Order: sequence, then C-alpha cells, then structure tokens
Amino acid sequence: MGIWRFTCFLLLLGFFQSSFSELTGGAELNITVEEGTIIHINTSAGINTQCEVCISQVCQSSVILRNDTSLNFSCSQPEDVFTVQIIRDIGELSDKTKSNIEPKEHHVFQKFSRTFTWNLNPPAERTTYFKFSTGLRQIQPTDSCPDKHVYTISSENVSVGSFCQNGAITEIQVRNVGKLSLEVSGGQPLDMKDIDVLLGRAIGAVAVFEVVLPEMSSTQDFFTLNPFPENAGTTWRFNMSHAYYTDVRIISYTVPTCLQPENIPKLSYYWVGKKSLLKPLNETQPLVETGFFTLVLKNCEMSKTDPLSEGLMVHFQISAMERTHDYEFLF
Repeated sequence: MGIWRFTCFLLLLGFFQSSFSELTGGAELNITVEEGTIIHINTSAGINTQCEVCISQVCQSSVILRNDTSLNFSCSQPEDVFTVQIIRDIGELSDKTKSNIEPKEHHVFQKFSRTFTWNLNPPAERTTYFKFSTGLRQIQPTDSCPDKHVYTISSENVSVGSFCQNGAITEIQVRNVGKLSLEVSGGQPLDMKDIDVLLGRAIGAVAVFEVVLPEMSSTQDFFTLNPFPENAGTTWRFNMSHAYYTDVRIISYTVPTCLQPENIPKLSYYWVGKKSLLKPLNETQPLVETGFFTLVLKNCEMSKTDPLSEGLMVHFQISAMERTHDYEFLF
C-alpha cells in the first residue's frame, strides 16, 4: 500500500506543521502541534465507514491532538471520510493588541474539508471587533458560497451569522467572547483575506454591523441572531452615497410570545438630525433617502408558558437605488 508523506509546512500562522507524500494507498502523518492550538480529526457527519484514524496502533473514529503525534489511517482515501478542525485560542485581547488573522496556504489538507477556528477572549465588558479587508456578505446558515469558503461569527452561544467573502459588511463587533470560523470545502485551496481583530468598547447589543453599500444599485440580505436571546438587541449601521436611497423590505419573520404584548419586537430607525421611527414587522418599512442611518432590533422578555411560541427571527433586504427624484421619507 502506498503511503502519504507530508513535507514540512506552515499552517495557521505557524501554529501547525506536518509532512506528507502523494496518496496512493493508506496515509501516515507526523504532526507538530504548537502551543495554543488543537487539531481535531473527526469522521464526517452521516458517514458510516470502517475507516479509522490510528495512533500507536490504537484506532478510533476521531482524535484530538494537543501534542506532537504520529498517526495513520486505515483506508486509502481518508479525505472522503474525515474532516479537519484547527482551533486556535488567540488569548485575551488588550487595548495595545491588534491581531491579524492571515493563515497560509497548506496543500497537505486541500483534499480534506477543514474548519479553521479562532477563539478570542476580550476583558469583561469589552467587545471583539472584526474588520474585513474585502467585506462580507451574509447568507443563510444552510447556504454555500461560490468560492466554497463560509465564515461564521459567534458570540458565546449565539450565532451572529454566516457569511461569504466580498460584500458590504466591513466591520462586526460582538459582545463578550467572540469566535470566528472559516469552513473550506474539500479540494478547495484556501483563499482567506486579511481580517484584523481589535478590542472594542462596551456595547449594549449582542452584535453591531457596519455596512457600506456600494455606489451602484444593489440588494443586500441580512439575518438576525440565532437563537435571538431575550432582552437582547442587534444594531446595523448603514452608510451609502447621497446619490442613492434605500428600500427596506421584510422578507420573512417570526416573533415570540412576549410577557408584555406591547413589547413585541419592532424595527427602530435612526437618522442624524431627524426624528426616529418605530415600525412593526408586519408593516411596510420606509423608503429612506440619506447617507447614513441606523437600524435596531431588540427582543422582548419571552413567555415560558406558551409551547407554540417561536423565537425572534427576521430576514430583511436593503436595496439601494439611484436617486432620480427629490424624496424625503416615504413610509
């Protein structure tokens, strides 16, 4: 049986190294795991297989590596069976620290579906601040991206959203502990753009999105937290050229049963120098002409006694259109 031999390479800013050769039968890896990194090799979900990963002649369906290890697989094409997770703890951020997440390409795992995860831990009452050099575009968690790279951002046990590269979202702040994951499909080379991570000021919302709409007619999709915690909020700040106006449309939504029915979630609109606006989700949203506005959604205190109560979920679109008439606000 042929053997993979992996030549030494740099993975994840120097946190992971291994050696390999072209796969012709089974597979053998010699792995060095740097401090602060965990590598999890696991059987793909839903696959029923006899293939196992073996360390010191002990074979099992998954392994977690924290130290230098030699391992092999009991099948000839492990990339069809296993996924690879590389988890890195960035540590506690400080005001003087800026981390640049820029993993290197590593051909050794290109055949495997792999997930890179960075755990970030700001001090209490501060935030994790992500800045994206090429912007992100939000998608449904079940959707895929054209380049087979899907980003996920979380705050504690709440999913802030799933994203593709190249979009209008330039910055995201998340409250408390933040986690960034990048899932890359098997066979797809890694192509991750630079992401800066900084320590942000305390915020009341779970997440704050900074969005710069392109200077062209366009439509952007946005989705709320999953799950959306009670008494918690999300903020979107939209910037656009004064040559455009925006049309806000609710595509779909669900609302919980609130302890106080008058507190049922609504969208709040804020403009500089103009009166704010509160709009129920079941009403037509405003057509807005402005260079900047803020959109806020806050959940209520939810009833625990209604078994049919759904969580708060909103899918909305922001369409930017070139201004050809003198609009103010159309409600």
